[in-house]
Amino acid sequence: MQQLLRDIYDPASPDYRHYLIPEQFRDQFGASESDYATMMAFAQSNHLDIKATHPNRLVLDVSGTVTEINQAFHVTLRVYNHPTEHRTFFAPDSDPMVEPGLSVLHISGLDNYSLPHPNYKSKPLGQTPVATPLSGSGPSGTYAGNDFRNAYVPGTTLTGTGQSVGLLEFDGYHPGDITAYETQIGLTGGPQLVVVPVDGGKPRQLTFHSANDTVLGWTPDGKGILFSSTRATWTPSGAPRFWTACVKSSCSPARRKAATTASAAPAPCMSMARG
Repeated sequence: MQQLLRDIYDPASPDYRHYLIPEQFRDQFGASESDYATMMAFAQSNHLDIKATHPNRLVLDVSGTVTEINQAFHVTLRVYNHPTEHRTFFAPDSDPMVEPGLSVLHISGLDNYSLPHPNYKSKPLGQTPVATPLSGSGPSGTYAGNDFRNAYVPGTTLTGTGQSVGLLEFDGYHPGDITAYETQIGLTGGPQLVVVPVDGGKPRQLTFHSANDTVLGWTPDGKGILFSSTRATWTPSGAPRFWTACVKSSCSPARRKAATTASAAPAPCMSMARG
């Protein structure tokens, strides 16, 4: 895989920018169908519940009781005092093992020694150490986009007009933060919804409004995009109003959805990674 990654980003390589589709990645780096089936049979024979399978056949998500896990992986789960935190944690008393002939690279989820936590703590701007001099145009002298442009490309006439920035988000954000930033630095107009064909073609803008629009996903019929927007007054409970935008050029403008949605986080489970 490391060689493939080097070739994909090497302009001199014949594989330059020849990215793999999911099926090609599965065939080159995933388990065979028979190996994956053997892994699932192992889990089922040890009374472990299969929570999820994955198309690339690299990971199998399972869960079970302590007794079932102890028996399946030849360990004993115990509770220990954490050496640096005021809590206990559970962990096996030895490295997990599986039956001979089963190709497994790693087994995760058997301990909670390290708990997920953010690597930052928010502080009021006045209490956060910042660079000096505080001569930026942002709050408390912090630096905004124009300040960086003036510092690194002084005298340029470029303003970013006609350019777009795409963000690939793996976590959520608060639309109100975008609005506050725009207000502080004097920007007008919010992010718009744009359809970008992944197989080539011309991007097409779906919304034309000064509000901030946040994409949530496709509508169930696959004909439109569901998004939240600050273009309408927020509900008394603080929930955003949902809108839909049709991806066809002949459709009507964005329409507001009457309902809001909520989802529950999935329960944690153990993962088995095939080697």
